[in-house]
Amino acid sequence: MLRKLSPLLLLIAAAQLTTAQSPTEKGRWTVGVDVGSFTFQLTENVSSFSGSVNPSTGYFIVDNFLVGVGLPLSYSTQRQGNPTILLRGSSNSLGISPYVRYYVGQSNVKPYLGVSYSIATSYGRYTNLINSPQRTVNRGNSMQFTPSAGVAYFLTRNVSLDTQVGYHWVRSRMTSKADGLSENKFTTIYRNASLTIGFNLFFGR
Repeated sequence: MLRKLSPLLLLIAAAQLTTAQSPTEKGRWTVGVDVGSFTFQLTENVSSFSGSVNPSTGYFIVDNFLVGVGLPLSYSTQRQGNPTILLRGSSNSLGISPYVRYYVGQSNVKPYLGVSYSIATSYGRYTNLINSPQRTVNRGNSMQFTPSAGVAYFLTRNVSLDTQVGYHWVRSRMTSKADGLSENKFTTIYRNASLTIGFNLFFGR
């Protein structure tokens, strides 16, 4: 009888050990960063750069269920004209983005589903050098709702590489003021998709 029970007891013990060593168990926390698109364009008359990152931290309130917050950042710059510069400027944005995420499975490759809601503020300044210099200042804010799906590949219990696809619903309000002209206000609503890569560090028991 004991011999028949031994394999069963070993399987139960192994399952408990696997669960105890799960990188996404309750009480652990994470610090990481997602990297969005980085683009650089250089042509005869135009040079531009844009990029975005999203550092984040989170806490597992129950096994596999992560609650956290991110700080999405973006920056872009543009210049037109060669050799005479006709337009130059830059813009940046900073936001806060609470999110939830649920991981599936017990292997070192864990799919996950998530959703986030972000609020961001932006500022841009551009100078038009045609004829006489004219400066335009843009200020705005946006709200964004994003369901997402991704895969986390755990190199170790404490490090994962992540790939994620998101679909964004965005509402943006912008105020634009050019020297010598009246202020313009406009609202834009749009949707788009994104692919991001990143990594997370996991801490705790």
